[in-house]
Amino acid sequence: MLEVLPLAREIYRRGMEQEIMGLIEQRRAENNDTCVFLLPQEHARANGACSFYNWRPLMCRLFGFATRRNKRGDPELCSCKIIKKTDPASIKRAHMALRQGLTLPIYQDAFFTVASLDPARGYRRFPINLAIKEALEYLYWASPGGETYSNARAKRSLGTGGQWPS
Repeated sequence: MLEVLPLAREIYRRGMEQEIMGLIEQRRAENNDTCVFLLPQEHARANGACSFYNWRPLMCRLFGFATRRNKRGDPELCSCKIIKKTDPASIKRAHMALRQGLTLPIYQDAFFTVASLDPARGYRRFPINLAIKEALEYLYWASPGGETYSNARAKRSLGTGGQWPS
C-alpha cells in the first residue's frame, strides 16, 4: 500500500477517487485482478501502457527490469509469462547479461526498503487494485475531517467557506 500512496494522492488531486473505487469494485465483482490503470494494448503509449504512468508504484517501475534472489541467494531475472512467450530473445539476452555481471534491482531489497518506512503498513502485501483501494481509504481517513478533495472542492464552490449549508 505504501508504494501506491503517491498514486492515490494524484487520484484525489484529479478528483477521480469515486470513479477509481467504482472501477476497482467492478473488477473485483468480475474476479478480474488486472490493474485498473492498465490500458488495453491498442492504447499503449511509448512510455508504457499505464494511464497513471508517472505515479506508478515501484512494483510497476521495476517490472521487466528486476531480479529476485533464488533459494541459493543468487539473482535471477523476473519476467512475466507474456514477455517470455512473445519475446524469448530478449529474455535470453537478459539472462546472458546477468551471467556476465549486469546488476539489476532486486525485488526483495526494494520491498524491504519501502516497507521499513512504515512497518505497520509496509509489510502487508496486496494485489494491485486492493493496494490502490487501501491507499485511497488511508488518505481519506488521514485527511483533515476525513473528506475527499472533490468533496472539499464542491463545498468551496457552494460558497459556504468549506461548510455545507444548514
